[in-house]
Amino acid sequence: MEDNNFLIPILLTILSIVIILVITIKSKKSTHYSRLPVFIFFALSTFAISLILSLAFFPTEIFADFPISTIKFNDGNSTQWVLNIGGVTQTESSGIQIPIFVIILGILGAYIRYLYLGIREFKTEMGKMLINFDKITRKLERAEEEFNNVESEINNIIKSSPASKIEYFSKYPDQYKKKKDKLQIKYDEYQYKVNFETISHVLATVGFFLLAPLLAIMGWLILSIGGTENNMTFALVSITAGFTAKSIIGRAISLVEGQFKTNTQTTQNPIIFLTPSKGKVKETLTITGQKFKENSVITITLDDDELEIESPIKTDEKGSFKYQLQIPTLEEGIHQISAQDEENNSNEKEFEIISGNVEENN
Repeated sequence: MEDNNFLIPILLTILSIVIILVITIKSKKSTHYSRLPVFIFFALSTFAISLILSLAFFPTEIFADFPISTIKFNDGNSTQWVLNIGGVTQTESSGIQIPIFVIILGILGAYIRYLYLGIREFKTEMGKMLINFDKITRKLERAEEEFNNVESEINNIIKSSPASKIEYFSKYPDQYKKKKDKLQIKYDEYQYKVNFETISHVLATVGFFLLAPLLAIMGWLILSIGGTENNMTFALVSITAGFTAKSIIGRAISLVEGQFKTNTQTTQNPIIFLTPSKGKVKETLTITGQKFKENSVITITLDDDELEIESPIKTDEKGSFKYQLQIPTLEEGIHQISAQDEENNSNEKEFEIISGNVEENN
């Protein structure tokens, strides 16, 4: 029975990820999503710690007769647990014998990096999404309440109205229903976006936990070829490789992607400016854009709602544009304004609506 104890952390490793994916998919409200960073922290911590424990407490040699196995290896000076790849026996130096502590410290380094930076990065990204998601949720709740109130009032009117007017009144709630349905679509889109980003974060972090020991093994292999035999040096390199795994892999991906770009291709980094950066309802807001695709139609969105513009906004030969917008009636506070060209190059800025209305000239 004791020989199977190492299965417990392995099962916890798998179960932790399954639980967080289920919680993410089952979440329906922005208040649920606001708790996700906590759930994800405990789930990923359980995953990393369980993975380390499952490696640290192997009770016996696993798959000893297979090309890849975990065995106790005697190099003539000492005996230690190793991941045996291609070795024929436990005493010969054929194949590669990777010390288990190199793998464990690689994972530990990745977990330390997650504690130091990963939590903060995800919490910041999730916070931005939840601000907009919460706004859409509140708008949808108000629209549903408005629709239900109107529908109830119309039903009462219909009961006491002549037959000739019933058809007119029965169609009246449609405009409220269309508004509610439109918000419901945006709510569903944002829910999908938050789910996708959350699941991507979980799977990406799990991926780095698993890739980190590979980098640690590479470091150990290079040092071994160079003649290093000091385990403390191996340990330091292994934990450092794990800590920097995400940065190294990210730079490697960027380098590979860069090789496929031709010299004529340039990365679009469009920017927009809002003048002023805050204002009252009905004031004029000037949106200026630069570095977009030249001669392209620009789409302006306000809090994820595309603005209906009579004359299309187009960039000039330099990829610049200017558009003046009358600030619509919206809640006071921070709102998101974004601009996007036909090649999906986009940029967004925050705009604050302050209290008070601009007096209209009689």
